[in-house]
Amino acid sequence: MSTANSRIDYLDALRGFAILAVFFTHASSKADLGGSLRSLLNLGGYGVQLFFVISAFTILMTLTRSLDLEISPIRNFFIRRLMRIFPVYWLGIGIYTLVYGLFESHGWRAAPGPVDYIYNLFLINILFPGSDSSVVPGGWSISVEVIFYFTVPLWCALVKSLRAAFIFTIAAFSLGQLLILGLRSLLDPAVFDSEYWYRSFPNQFPCFGIGLILYYGVQNRFDRSPWLSLTLILISAVFAALVRQLSLPFANILYAISFGFFAYALSIVPWRIFVNRISLHFGRVSYSLYLIHFLVLDLLHRLLQPLDFSPGVNFFLLSFFGLIIAVPLATASFRFYEQRTGRLAKTIIQSLEARSRTLLAKG
Repeated sequence: MSTANSRIDYLDALRGFAILAVFFTHASSKADLGGSLRSLLNLGGYGVQLFFVISAFTILMTLTRSLDLEISPIRNFFIRRLMRIFPVYWLGIGIYTLVYGLFESHGWRAAPGPVDYIYNLFLINILFPGSDSSVVPGGWSISVEVIFYFTVPLWCALVKSLRAAFIFTIAAFSLGQLLILGLRSLLDPAVFDSEYWYRSFPNQFPCFGIGLILYYGVQNRFDRSPWLSLTLILISAVFAALVRQLSLPFANILYAISFGFFAYALSIVPWRIFVNRISLHFGRVSYSLYLIHFLVLDLLHRLLQPLDFSPGVNFFLLSFFGLIIAVPLATASFRFYEQRTGRLAKTIIQSLEARSRTLLAKG
């Protein structure tokens, strides 16, 4: 069993697994890997849904604490989260533009236009076909995350129990699918294609709901048996295997449910095989690593292409050297950029809270 110092270390470890899964998916894509291994590695793309589950859990946990300690917890939530997301993303925009050129393809998608930059600067790019990942590869999921933040006041007021979390998630799924069905009948399918609807916020929103269910499940947990933890890990694995084998619809949500079982299991016992120094480090630098790994893999691919290696060799070399290069870059970004913007957000919040307390005292 783990002897993790923090009871939420398992959340960082889960982020570590999520970013590694996404990394290997994109490495296999760049290597043009085929066969059953490629099919298996493609499942790593669902690491994005694991990020969504963890994000909702963490937000609710942080907000619950803040309600008792802060005068303006919702305002402070937005300051913390937006200061965490936007500066690093803007740095990503600058780096990709510097490397590839202003209106050139950034290695993964079609070349962005001027309007794509505007959408990406405000992280509303998921709302517009072709803009979702055109400036920063993978930017669609960051945009979904930011749009989720603006729903927080709504579900913070409505979701106050495990039962409410279930109802909210079912409602989010039902209303989301009805909205997509209606919009698909009205909008041009040549522009708003299947990939767009898969990535769309209404289709991903229920994954965040799984995180809300997980939070209240963890809070209400009574049984801390290691056997329960192991059973839930087995259930998670079997459930994920069935989703893959049967090619079930709404796979993103079903995998999110599987991740919920796995996260709940680690909340009971943070087994060292899962929660350890390596997974924790990957989790802590996961945001910067997510943004930078596309660039590293693409540039490595361009270097390896003239050598004409087999797809299997290419995948190994891209994965090995990709991690060797990308992880130190992500670590530097985390330490010298992410943590500094986090400290700045903390300073701003402390100043605003002090001012609010002074005004209350005078009033």
